[in-house]
Amino acid sequence: MEGYLPVATAERTEDHLPSQVLLRFASEHVTGSQVFLHALGATATFGRDFGSTHSAGLVLDGQPIRVVLPPATERSGCGALTRPSETEFVLLLDRGGCLFSDKLQHAAQAGAAGVILIEKHDPLAPGNHGPLPEGALIRPSAEDCSPGELDALKDTGMVFTTEQVGEIVKRTIELEGRNVVVELKTAETDMRDTAGSERKREEGAKSREGRMALGQWEIWNLKIVEAI
Repeated sequence: MEGYLPVATAERTEDHLPSQVLLRFASEHVTGSQVFLHALGATATFGRDFGSTHSAGLVLDGQPIRVVLPPATERSGCGALTRPSETEFVLLLDRGGCLFSDKLQHAAQAGAAGVILIEKHDPLAPGNHGPLPEGALIRPSAEDCSPGELDALKDTGMVFTTEQVGEIVKRTIELEGRNVVVELKTAETDMRDTAGSERKREEGAKSREGRMALGQWEIWNLKIVEAI
């Protein structure tokens, strides 16, 4: 078109995908580990990008990594955190009290590969955020961080999950005295495979192939479906 220059349209990109992951918790025994809980988690929009390839730490389809529950006075992650003796670990922290980026920064300074952040509603806490609907997840963000601050956190991951999940894991560590490890799996793939298997089983149970004829004309490719 005369008098106009073509304008390139930038491709729309989304960072830090997948937005949801499957958390697989297992307790360690002398004879090996035993999975005791599967749960969905929402990945943070800053810190480690779980959509990129990583070889170690809190990564998708990686090795199980130890879950460490800090002392009761440190569970908000809003101050300096005690460094555990483990070489690779993630910290189990409660939501609230400070910014998400503060929690991840303190965890990184303590040597953690990441944070499993637990929804925690405390009506008496300063800046009370109110309870989330049961089972709801949010994606932690860090809009107030500078590019330099975000870059310093790029190798440390954060995954948010529900209070119910947190209570089960805490009880396993504290009351049962067991070591707990966690693995991250791609939730979308697992859920899609499960849904596909359910559909196939349902179709197999409710349908069958057959043939019919109308007068001398045979009807081909007929599928009879039973009413539900």
